[in-house]
Amino acid sequence: MSTQYDEIIVGAGIAGIVAGLLHVRQGKKVALVDSAESAGGLMRTYITPEGKHFDYGTHLLSELGIADLDKLLFECVRNDSWHEFDYLKSGHFIHKTLCERSPVVDATILKEADYLRAMVELVEATANPRDGYDTLSQQLTKCFGDTLYQELLKPAVEKLFFASADDLATNSHLLYGLARVQGFSEQTTRILKQLPKLNDVLAFHSHKEGNGAIKRYYPKQGGIGQWVDHLLSQFCEHGGKLYLNCKITGMSVHEQKVTSLHTDAGELYCQKLTWTIAPFMLLQSTNLHALLPEFAANQLNFLDSWLVHLEVDRAPLTSLHYYNNFDPQYAHFRSTLYSNMQGETENGAHRVTVEAFSKHADTTQISATDILQELIDCGVFPQESQLTYHHVDRISRSFPVPTVAFRQQQQVQVNCIRENLKNVSLYGKARGDIFFMNDVILDIYQSLT
Repeated sequence: MSTQYDEIIVGAGIAGIVAGLLHVRQGKKVALVDSAESAGGLMRTYITPEGKHFDYGTHLLSELGIADLDKLLFECVRNDSWHEFDYLKSGHFIHKTLCERSPVVDATILKEADYLRAMVELVEATANPRDGYDTLSQQLTKCFGDTLYQELLKPAVEKLFFASADDLATNSHLLYGLARVQGFSEQTTRILKQLPKLNDVLAFHSHKEGNGAIKRYYPKQGGIGQWVDHLLSQFCEHGGKLYLNCKITGMSVHEQKVTSLHTDAGELYCQKLTWTIAPFMLLQSTNLHALLPEFAANQLNFLDSWLVHLEVDRAPLTSLHYYNNFDPQYAHFRSTLYSNMQGETENGAHRVTVEAFSKHADTTQISATDILQELIDCGVFPQESQLTYHHVDRISRSFPVPTVAFRQQQQVQVNCIRENLKNVSLYGKARGDIFFMNDVILDIYQSLT
């Protein structure tokens, strides 16, 4: 079989699905190709044989502030079957303390002498700003002061990335919401945040403040995968073709343009190619990796994600929708508490998805029983809680380790693609400098409209 398309999009995660939707709305003939058996990437829902729903991580929908785009993506969730939130109840765990007012690191949990010194250093750091940093450790020290860096921020980022802050690239901490800290009193914070430099590093004390008028959504039943299914149905209704479980074995390139993809579903011809997955795979498929210097000719370093889906016989001790765990003592880094969001349980049991990372080469298995004990130790579930169901899933190479070397390697790969392939667009993971879902969607929308 061979088929001609105006646009072939590789990667049926949210970046590929949104790009496909926008293209088919413009009347183009579009194919969406992915080697996975189901679309959505991590933006999907695991459904057990018994009908229990668990998302692949914490995923709540948030409007983007562009009327046309919000209508396209979220019209389907503005109804009685979805919860609408003005704000999310998000928290964090650090220094053996569950902080429920905000997801932003709370400096007040430090010992009094350390806390007072940290606040003085923070103000002094913003009074003497500098531009340009070589590493994340340098950036965090200069922006927040040594005490906040050593006591709170360094342990957090090194836990999350399995790498030294001395090796991590600048702004890596933004991937986990570590852009600001809580400090001072609530009223003092509101006054200090009127100063631009302090606004950059200080956060409000509550998840209720500073959120604006953006609406957020989550289904009253089931999981976030139903939103992805709706977008895919729109894509197909507009004439888009979806190829899942489709392996790309190579590509044809003529005059610096990709003209076709060789796949186990047949030859797929294209006028243009949109690439939303790791750039190395495109380089390898077109043999462009042979042009790269040795340091950039290999796959980039990614961590594996662990998704530990649990059903617990007791109600959570917290009302949080989700929280991040920045304490290096614990393996997990984020937990999503479905019954707190949906206001319902399944047969009196409470579902939770817990996320953890590991190095790709690490063969150690993460245990559901150990993870439940961590949740108990963190004050999330009562001591006597028992598992009524569990499922553990490991997803290979799902999250980057953004070291300085990684960023350099990635930039060389992206530049090689842009210089040698004239009909290829890069979005999402392929770009490498945009990670959050809404930022990825906005980048695609602005490029294609």
